[in-house]
Parts: sequence; C-alpha cells; structure tokens
Amino acid sequence: EGWAASRVAKGKLEQDAATAALGALAYSTDLDEAAAGADFVIEAATERLEIKTQIFEKLGVLAPAHAILATNSSTLGSSKVAAATGRPAQVCNMHFFNPALVMKCVEVVRHGETSDATVETTMELARRLGKEPVLINREIPGFIANRLMGAIQREALFLADSGIASIEDIDTTARTALGHPMGPFALMDMVGLDVIDFIGQATFAETGAAE
Repeated sequence: EGWAASRVAKGKLEQDAATAALGALAYSTDLDEAAAGADFVIEAATERLEIKTQIFEKLGVLAPAHAILATNSSTLGSSKVAAATGRPAQVCNMHFFNPALVMKCVEVVRHGETSDATVETTMELARRLGKEPVLINREIPGFIANRLMGAIQREALFLADSGIASIEDIDTTARTALGHPMGPFALMDMVGLDVIDFIGQATFAETGAAE
C-alpha cells in the first residue's frame, strides 16, 4: 500500500488504478487455502533448496492439476524441484528483478521436461503484467542477467583491487559511459553483499569454477 501511495503522489500512477490493484490482492498465511484455487503459482521463498523442495512437494498436492508452478529463484533451476511436484512439465523459473514492480525484465527458464504450453503461458502472463519476458532454453547457473552482471562486477572488483581506479570513478564510468542506471558497486550494495556472496557460492557449487 505504501508503494502504491508513493507512486500516486509522484504522479506515476492514477489513484483509481492503485485502488483497483490493491483491491485485487488477497493475503493468506495458509498455503492450503492459497494454492487450492490457483491457476499459476510463483514461489519466492529463501534461496535454499531444501525449503523450496518442501514447498513444491506441497504445491504438487494442493494446487489444481492444471496449475503451473513457477519459482522466482535467481540461482536454482526449476529442475531441482520439478520432480517433487509430480507434474514436472508444468514447472519452470519465472525470475523477476528487484524492484519487481518497476523492472521490466522477467527471465523464463525451462528445464528439460518443461512443456511448450507451460513456457507459452508463462511468457504471456509476464506480458500481461506489463513485463518484457526473455526465454532461456536450458538451465545455466546465473541465467542471463546475473551472468552478465557477474562479469562486470568481477572486472570492477579487479580494477578497484589493483588500484587502477577508485570505486567512485568505476561507478561513475558505468553510469556516464555505458549508460547503466547505477555502477556495479552501488548495485552490489543495493542487492546486498550477502546475496552477492550467495549467488557466487551457488554458482561455484554448480560449476566448480570461482568465476
């Protein structure tokens, strides 16, 4: 509600649209109740495989047979939880970016058993939400965006650690020469260094490569 009010105050959202959007939301802490009538489920739990697997195992039982079950994970491919659902063809990644209400990109990632129908429905849902989905045809650690940003962040860390340029000047260059909305160090601070570390650790666990 606070976000909607601030958008209205800034003139970026009409009050009627904000009221309608908030009125369409329903909240519940009961997974059984929330999943029972769902056509599409997007999981956004902590990036821990054991937690996600437990959730998807429950969703496979609770959600209607036709429901698509998507994970918002930025690091864990949906193949790791698909079997637990009993409906692997209806499972995929639908990765939003922070802040999800503003960022346009959504990475839709299929695993080996994801059906074309699941991909098409997920892409269309993203478009109806006003997003610009991109399709990743097979799982790879980091998907597209995190791999691109990871390469930039590694180079930024090298430049700073080598004393070639200051953190401030590296960030300024990214903004003023490359057109990035913020520099790599500012972005790492916003995302959280704990999250950056987790992504690196998860990538290493998948690939055995430090970079």
